[in-house]
Amino acid sequence: MVVATDADGPEFGSLLYSLSDGFDMQDRHPYFKIQPRTGELCVSQDMDRDSGQTIHDILIKAEDPGGLSAQTYVHIEVEDLNDNAPVFDPDRYAVSISSHAPPGTEVLSVIATDRDSGRFGRVTYEVLPGDMSGSFTLDRQTGTLLLTSTLTHLGAASVKLSITARDGEGLTSVRPAEVTINVLSSAQAPAVFRRSRYTFTVPEDAPPGTPVGTVEAINPADSDSVSYRISSGDPQGLFSVHPKSGLITNVQRLDHESQPHALLVLQSHTASSPVHSTTQVTVTVEDVNDNAPVFPKPGDAVTVSQNALPGTVLFIAHAHDSDSGANGRVRYRLKSSGDGMFAVDRERGTVALTQSLRAGRRQSYSLDIVAEDGGELPLSAAMTLEVRVDRTAAEDGLAFETLVYQVEIGEGYRKDSRVIQVRAHPSRGAHAPNSGVTYSLEAEAGFPPAPFRIHPNSGWLFLSHNLDFETESTFRFRVSATAGNATPAEATATAAVVVLVLDVNDNPPVFGSEVYYFTVSEGASPRGLVGAVEATDKDSGKNGQLSYILLTDGKFFRINAKTGEIINWVALDREQHGQHRLTVMVTDQGHPRLNATATAHILVTDINDNAPQFTHLPASKELHVQLWAGVPAGSLVTTMFAKDLDAGENGTVTLSMAAAELRVEGSGHFEIDGETGDIRTTEMFAGSAESRYALTVTATDGGVPPLEDAAVVHVQVRLTSHFLPRIHRF
Repeated sequence: MVVATDADGPEFGSLLYSLSDGFDMQDRHPYFKIQPRTGELCVSQDMDRDSGQTIHDILIKAEDPGGLSAQTYVHIEVEDLNDNAPVFDPDRYAVSISSHAPPGTEVLSVIATDRDSGRFGRVTYEVLPGDMSGSFTLDRQTGTLLLTSTLTHLGAASVKLSITARDGEGLTSVRPAEVTINVLSSAQAPAVFRRSRYTFTVPEDAPPGTPVGTVEAINPADSDSVSYRISSGDPQGLFSVHPKSGLITNVQRLDHESQPHALLVLQSHTASSPVHSTTQVTVTVEDVNDNAPVFPKPGDAVTVSQNALPGTVLFIAHAHDSDSGANGRVRYRLKSSGDGMFAVDRERGTVALTQSLRAGRRQSYSLDIVAEDGGELPLSAAMTLEVRVDRTAAEDGLAFETLVYQVEIGEGYRKDSRVIQVRAHPSRGAHAPNSGVTYSLEAEAGFPPAPFRIHPNSGWLFLSHNLDFETESTFRFRVSATAGNATPAEATATAAVVVLVLDVNDNPPVFGSEVYYFTVSEGASPRGLVGAVEATDKDSGKNGQLSYILLTDGKFFRINAKTGEIINWVALDREQHGQHRLTVMVTDQGHPRLNATATAHILVTDINDNAPQFTHLPASKELHVQLWAGVPAGSLVTTMFAKDLDAGENGTVTLSMAAAELRVEGSGHFEIDGETGDIRTTEMFAGSAESRYALTVTATDGGVPPLEDAAVVHVQVRLTSHFLPRIHRF
């Protein structure tokens, strides 16, 4: 409840309360209303702090029957309630792991978010008890699942786990995350890395060829040598690994400012294992002090009244240093302090007046502001600030409390939100009434139009349009104060206003394409990098930091969480699975997290890894046929069928034949159609004795090099003079 008093009698002392927009108009607030006679401020509808604005500044106007009024602000902060349970997104995960993976291997990470704030939104994770839950451990804070014991006893199996999320007040997720872990068994154990994670550091000024670190995998079968390769995480090709020693080196110049760290996924493989072992290598590119601070421009100028009081802030210097840590920490100092009239705050860069300007006669001062970083060998930059003294200002002229106002506001604030109040007073007597002062805004050259308006009497700034950090993150304009009953010399004062717009997570990630198409060759060993999906996020900082998650087909493929590179880590067989459909999710790190999904179609291309097979013959690959000697030329003896599981030319079969007569009365009695496989006679059989022929039929595919298979057709020619020509097969 708000209460205003009026000293008038009953006729003019009864008050009516209303919500005001600050410009003498009634305001309809979406969440609040006021009882006009009692001043009770009430909520007009349900509020959700987690999806709306958390702070409201309400301007309330009290007006008497005579038209006189007063205004006051009520600051309302919406308190959070624990009305949201953690939610997994996604809530189903699938991944594969080798049965030979050592304890400590990272399996996957689950993600749950809670829209509440503070302890209500702090999420921890827990594996629900189950048959195989004891073989895994879960990092309660990060949701990372780790292997705690070997799985070799399982062979090829599928393990199901359920993971629940709990907030800081004990509210648990309605649905747990369902995790399917496919355990892959191979007759030959793969080479296994000694560690599931490696961490190395290299300075950014390291010349190409500098050793970064060494990984090592142990091969249970000493007969095969282990080979290493970087499968993902290095799209710019900054690093390489020696295929035999496992030594990682940089092959290009590094730059901490553009890439402070790399998350490499390395594979170890042997010729005899169809499964690769993987490890994650985090390479931190250590910052060196190779960037000096930079001012936006080499010089600037301000005008200050000779009546400005000591302590008045005249200017805010800001220099940016791209380095990190102490190398990027900027401090300010004055190289020339203008006869001790000015001082700069070392941390904030605010330049303030330390003495009165009235006693002096100088028309201007030139200040050299130096920005210096905190590197071991510090680097610096300088700018010149010209301070012009207005000697025409009257002794009792107007002056703002500061010549530069700087305020930060989130882009989520709604239109008509209160931003900051500027105030100007007569130079003498800072507490003198200033009811006759009116305020207005002036644009500043080189900056976009400011989406603000100012109350002419109170000096409060309000949002006139919604903000969008991605469109414009900084506004600079000037505010002018004018005294109504003053001489022209006393009439006006100006100050600068800088508004920094803060990013909120209002943009979801967007994939470059809804559907991606990749091809990868089948083979006896995994192929490594298949391709990459890519998403962008217009937001900044953590709101724009992306992580990729593979939602399906984790048996054959994995994805680099940082780069979106899809990796094949289990050997592919086109004849078993000719294509794979993967669903990929990308999520940002904002609160709440926003995400998007895309589909990747992976076509497995053929290699000539299958020989033709005579599928209609027994294991001996022999066929016995007999026919009568009187059959005419061109008679069908038998038909041979050969099938090749490969595709294209690799699966195109041609048949040929060679004859070896066991009892020969003539040659060239048979021929074969290379396409249909029909074997026919080429002439009449003559003679008084039976003949036997062994025909070797070869099926050859069109691959390079070609593969083939052979079968033998045994033909017995029987003599007869009593029956019509006919063919028997047995």
